[in-house]
Amino acid sequence: NYSEGIPAHKESTINLIDLWKSEGKIRQDIDTDMIYGIIYSIINVDMHKEEIGVKYFPKILDYLFEFIMQGLTHS
Repeated sequence: NYSEGIPAHKESTINLIDLWKSEGKIRQDIDTDMIYGIIYSIINVDMHKEEIGVKYFPKILDYLFEFIMQGLTHS
């Protein structure tokens, strides 16, 4: 909702997270904005791949996403 200063991609992602929570697909004990932040943080990791070590990419992103999704889908 741009009128409220929320980017469209965030609003649609938040709506999807809320849907998944209501369907029991992801944990309900973690705040929706926190889940969004966790998922969005993967982008920041990619932006710092030179500092982390280029030789580990993209595999490190695969592992991070796997670990995050496992944590979000299991309580």
